[in-house]
Amino acid sequence: MVDPDVALRFANLIAAEDYKAASLLLTADCRRANPPERLKQAIVQITRYRPGPIVNVELVKEGTSLDWPDKQPGDLVSYYIALDGEGFTEAVSVVLTQAGDQILIRALEWGRP
Repeated sequence: MVDPDVALRFANLIAAEDYKAASLLLTADCRRANPPERLKQAIVQITRYRPGPIVNVELVKEGTSLDWPDKQPGDLVSYYIALDGEGFTEAVSVVLTQAGDQILIRALEWGRP
């Protein structure tokens, strides 16, 4: 199993509202599609019914997948991470991929399924 460190660092940076640092954990293509302002807007969008800070980040083990329909060469694992706040529970799914000598996030999906 691939260490979930990159996924959890990303989620914790999002919770800390450090969208610029979070974007550095994305592949170049994913970063172009998700600049820091877009990461911020994603959080605003998924928490619009109960705005407030994320106070807890948790890897949901049942949401971990080593095989999924749109898996691409280099992809290692897909993680589902709960983002909890006062009166809300949302999530982000991330796909970790091997990018040269780094493990980075290739794809993001915001919100609960």
